[in-house]
Amino acid sequence: MNTQANQIQLSSDSKVWIFTPDRKLNQSEVVSIQDELSEFSIQWVSHGNSLSATGILLYEYFPVMAVDNAAYTASGCSIDSMHRFMQTLGLKYSTDFMGRKVFQYLDDNKSLHLIRQEEIKNALNNGQITSSTLFFDNTVSTLDELKSNWVKPLDTFWLMRII
Repeated sequence: MNTQANQIQLSSDSKVWIFTPDRKLNQSEVVSIQDELSEFSIQWVSHGNSLSATGILLYEYFPVMAVDNAAYTASGCSIDSMHRFMQTLGLKYSTDFMGRKVFQYLDDNKSLHLIRQEEIKNALNNGQITSSTLFFDNTVSTLDELKSNWVKPLDTFWLMRII
């Protein structure tokens, strides 16, 4: 179970979006981005209705937006506004939060590392990572999945099929 994800206090079927910067964030960026995520989640609306949402930075790296669908669901327009918000943050902090070619893993000391897709095969061959290295599966879509199935060994991660 992912203890960091336990910070999100919404229902287990809440929808989540995980964003991944293409570089590690410095400490002042972490503080600022967390504040901006929190502020956005408070103001986030769908068709004029306030959403029960949380914006949080997990592992001082992953911006995560979560919305509890019990009251109001995030509509297409509200999801678009979230993506525009993340693009604006990307411009402000000179990083791409929408990239899909950078993956994240934890080493034996639980330190977060970034690796580009084209580097994974070589890293596996030279022992930098192994089939049991813990990777983050940012395709999870519910809070329950985030808490239970976000971090997994490479050999059970969909990425292994394309290496």
